Amino acid sequence: MNKLLLCISAAALPAIAAMGATQDVALFGQLYNGNGDYGIYKFSSGNTPGAELVAQIEAEPNCGAVKAGDRFYTFSAEPGDYGTEYAAYVYDASADYQLITRIGSAWGLAKSQQVLAHDPVSDKIYTIYQESGYYGGTESYLGILDISNRTITKVGYGSLYFGYGSTYVLAMAFSPEGELYAVASNSNLYKVNTSNADLTNIGSTGIYPEYEQSMTFSADGSTIYWAACNDEINALYSLDPATATATKIKDFTNNEEYVTLWIGDIEAADDAPGAPSDLAATFTGGALTGSFSFTAPSTTHGGDTLEGEISYEITANGEVVGSGTTMPGEQASCPVILPTSGLYDFKVTLSNGAGTGDSTTLNGFYAGIDTPMGVGNPLLERGDSDSEFVITWDAPTVGAHGGYVDLDAIKYRVRRLPDFETVSEDATSPFIDSFESEQPAKISYEITPYIDEATSGLSLTTNRLMTGQPYETPWSEDFTATSSAQIWTVADANNDGHSWEYQWDYGYFRIYDNNNAKDDWLISPYIRLEEEHEYKLTFDVRTIATEELEVMLGNGLEPSDMTFTVRGPETIPDTEYSWKKVETTFFSPASGNMHIGFHAMVASPDDALALYIDNVSLEKTGNSGIKDSVAASTSAIAADAAGIRALADTAVEVFTADGCKITSATLRAGDILALPAGLYIAVASDGTSVKAVIR
Repeated sequence: MNKLLLCISAAALPAIAAMGATQDVALFGQLYNGNGDYGIYKFSSGNTPGAELVAQIEAEPNCGAVKAGDRFYTFSAEPGDYGTEYAAYVYDASADYQLITRIGSAWGLAKSQQVLAHDPVSDKIYTIYQESGYYGGTESYLGILDISNRTITKVGYGSLYFGYGSTYVLAMAFSPEGELYAVASNSNLYKVNTSNADLTNIGSTGIYPEYEQSMTFSADGSTIYWAACNDEINALYSLDPATATATKIKDFTNNEEYVTLWIGDIEAADDAPGAPSDLAATFTGGALTGSFSFTAPSTTHGGDTLEGEISYEITANGEVVGSGTTMPGEQASCPVILPTSGLYDFKVTLSNGAGTGDSTTLNGFYAGIDTPMGVGNPLLERGDSDSEFVITWDAPTVGAHGGYVDLDAIKYRVRRLPDFETVSEDATSPFIDSFESEQPAKISYEITPYIDEATSGLSLTTNRLMTGQPYETPWSEDFTATSSAQIWTVADANNDGHSWEYQWDYGYFRIYDNNNAKDDWLISPYIRLEEEHEYKLTFDVRTIATEELEVMLGNGLEPSDMTFTVRGPETIPDTEYSWKKVETTFFSPASGNMHIGFHAMVASPDDALALYIDNVSLEKTGNSGIKDSVAASTSAIAADAAGIRALADTAVEVFTADGCKITSATLRAGDILALPAGLYIAVASDGTSVKAVIR
């Protein structure tokens, strides 16, 4: 007969973590020894030696690192075009520390010798950093990082000024209650007031730290774990936050230095329960009241047969939502009430008389009312006139997170870009809009499915089209105005995540990458050209290492639209930071609105690094006069859609419109000499000629 399984409310039982308060925990830290290894390692808070690599991080944390929830940040000072460049790297801690993004021009965030800590209560990242003092030397300041704006909000320096550049903070950590503690180079442990940077001296640790340090609190706040070092020691210590008493736990046998430290799960005792399985959350419709079930293990953490009663605790996003008891091998089910709609990570932790055992998680479960999924296939097409645009999309059929959503209640907000005008709050597909511009503009539409202001789905944007009046020649662009640069189009044709970037602080476009082959386009807004008229294109180019560039012409914003060669592929040696002016002439193959495409096309990245474009200009220089050339009725050759077709056996020479010979061949009647897109004059051996426009 099955025994009664007990499940009671979360408020009725103390947290199960208290049962494992004396057990060792897993610690995690980013290594920074100066040997090029910046990996995240896992090691025990006890005396067990060694560390296990969790993830390799490429970014050097020479301006600090910190973990905040599911995000891990590394701040770096790196060699740049004009000296040191500062960057912030953002990693997903819930997905094996995959790189999410690199934030460039982050000098407002990346401070040399800064010390970072995450406040679990306010969810803010604090820093203590140094700046030049008013009277020389350095002064320390407390600040709050604003990642999205790449700035630090300065709190102040309070009593952080220990004396003229003599003492400074080397490690700090927040308690579970949101109180900040710091260890300074004078050996003291301080409590830091986060509102004014005033310090309260707890006492001396007896250790005078140097170099990279880091610290973190235990889950119950009773202990600080300190990865400490100086010229004499590299060791893990426990600190009493009430007295500053330091107790060595173990030496780091490879002289490890950790730039940041955080706490993981309790290390399971051998006779404690093994891991629960078959985790399932059950919620009907958009309800926040449901149940959570799992199967208890039949073995201990050490692999022996598990006997006796098991206690369990269920948490959702770190908050206890259920507790109870069960028996080995039994299925347990517990009612659960969640506070709000949203994504939840559930965790079941088991324990018995031997201590806390293994835990299992169920991540990414959505409970309550979900937001709509983004629309499918957002598409922008031209309407019946140049100023009319037709927007279409497919309605979502599921919630954005797999949760419940009332599909019949979804409305659609349509916003026009680039003027950010909301053109409808309740649009239906297809939706028609009108827009006119006196200058070239890239137009697209953002479509947002929503039920109300609190339940809004992901906004997705259509493809972009060029609209407005085209530029006329003479035309030039120096990229000093951000608004002008924004109507250029960047296309990452090989989808490697690296492409042209507008450097607003310098006023040029740059592609910077020596890890991948380059197949990337920088495409201008359209310019009105006339068929068979000669134009001179001028631009400035600069390279670091060896790059390859071609310039094309086309009637659209996609790489596939670039069909006419203005300047063929050209290897550009290292210009050694100097700008090189390039001039080239060409005849337009057609009349109409045309785009100039700069194509970075390095096949092997080994000898390449950076390519820059600036100061682009175009002017009309004359008419080719080709229209006056008429083929003789007895010509041995004729123009063909693909090239030159022989009407009789003949030799043929082919010239560009400006008189440069590009090829010759001997053809038999019916043969076709294929040519790339362009404007050509072909001359047969009998002296007759034809004009060929290959599109």
